[in-house]
Amino acid sequence: MTNWKVDDSYSEKVMIPFYQNIIKRGYAKADALHRAKLAIIRTQNERQLPHGQHPFFWAAYSLYGDPGVSRRLPMYWMGFVILAGLLITFWRVKKYRK
Repeated sequence: MTNWKVDDSYSEKVMIPFYQNIIKRGYAKADALHRAKLAIIRTQNERQLPHGQHPFFWAAYSLYGDPGVSRRLPMYWMGFVILAGLLITFWRVKKYRK
């Protein structure tokens, strides 16, 4: 959420690294937002992000809710749950057909 209106092109420059820091790197949400803001501040390419280093464009973002690490199950757990569900379903169908 932003504290004031920010152009969508700047929102993209903050939000994409924010979610990459959470999903790919496993950072806590507060740390992920902090690192995304630092990436904007360190951007030197004026063609890519004109005036982007000014606090108006990156300081508007605030984190609400739990600032901790996202609780995600590894992908193999999802496969295990699906496989277990299918096995139970097939077992019950076979049992009731008799």
